[in-house]
Amino acid sequence: MGRGKRRAKRNLEALLSGKQDKPHIIPGELGAYVDGNPTVEVAGRNGWVWVRLRGNESERVQAYNPTVANHYGLPVLVRRHEYDPKVWEVIGRDSMKYESYQTDSQVANLPEHGHSHSFSGKDYTGNDIVWVYKRQLTPLLPRPNETGTMALYIMPGYYYSAGNYKYWPGSGTESLSGYLPTGSQTGKFVTVSIEGDTGVLLYTEGETFSAYNPPNNITELIPIPSETSAIPIASIFLMASKTFLAWADIFDMRFTPQPVNITGSSIGLFQEGDYIGAAFTLDFGAGFDISISGTYGNVDYGVDILDDGILQGRVQKIDFGEGISVTVSGSFASVEADPNAGIYPMFGQPTYLDNPTGIFWKVPTDSYATGSLGLWINGVAQLPGSDYTEQYPASGTFQIDENLPTGSVLVVHFGVD
Repeated sequence: MGRGKRRAKRNLEALLSGKQDKPHIIPGELGAYVDGNPTVEVAGRNGWVWVRLRGNESERVQAYNPTVANHYGLPVLVRRHEYDPKVWEVIGRDSMKYESYQTDSQVANLPEHGHSHSFSGKDYTGNDIVWVYKRQLTPLLPRPNETGTMALYIMPGYYYSAGNYKYWPGSGTESLSGYLPTGSQTGKFVTVSIEGDTGVLLYTEGETFSAYNPPNNITELIPIPSETSAIPIASIFLMASKTFLAWADIFDMRFTPQPVNITGSSIGLFQEGDYIGAAFTLDFGAGFDISISGTYGNVDYGVDILDDGILQGRVQKIDFGEGISVTVSGSFASVEADPNAGIYPMFGQPTYLDNPTGIFWKVPTDSYATGSLGLWINGVAQLPGSDYTEQYPASGTFQIDENLPTGSVLVVHFGVD
């Protein structure tokens, strides 16, 4: 061999000794059956997947996957790692297996990244979180029509009204062109609601205002429906020049507090131990004092007791005792005194004084004791301190204000307080 050939051989051997060998690439499929279940991710090894080499279940390996999404059965290519031959790694999708590679390549090659958009508070959540707005929640979503009209479309969804869940199937509103304000640069809000009992749409029209110089807080002009069973969905901002509704015109009002649609447990109502029913709203009416402190409501009730117009206190019950007839009709009670019976414990039968004359009288009985005195003249009750006065309680003497005509009947009741 000549000297030139030997030199060329040495140069070629030196060149080949520094050349990297071509890696051995093997086709495979993501996933394998683990405990009878099709599984892609390797438990306890984040980023590692099961791969069936050449699609054979008997040739499954664990491979590091930094390239494709974890879809079971996805055709992939794997190889030994160039720095650690014991490690298998997924280098990409097997693009030669199916002709449909171009149509689903974005899905196949999108790495798993859902956790980076989560905000659950756990340590492994990402920082690229997604802030969800009400417009991204589709139940009862108020949205413009695709064709661009003056009507709104309300998506299907459930709502809660008067103790029942009801379904709204989804429907469009009427055209709001009839609510357009008149005049240049004027605006108006129209609130669209679902009537909770019937499911029909309600429209509440607001006041016209200057859109050229609106107030600082324009939402203060949004009208609130007066119907207690209305479920507000959205308030629409209208101007005289408007010809179609856009997203910017819709003020979402879903999930706002509804006084008549309290979410939570109802209150069971009983009367003297008998169950009446359940209610979500209680109206205590007159005679009750309602106060709220924090999350607790306090109810105080009773009857004010007056003496000559001066409040003496409040009681919850009044027992009129003997000699009083009480009749209750609805929320009203009528009280009538019996002229032939005392309102205090008696020491005997009432004393009848026939043909009284004069204005001073003494009760003619030896069983009189100090206490309270009741006086009737011809069946009419007299007012103590005004119509008559006890002069000498120890002796049972009393005074009436005027002379009684002959033939009057005077009835005196007396007893202990």
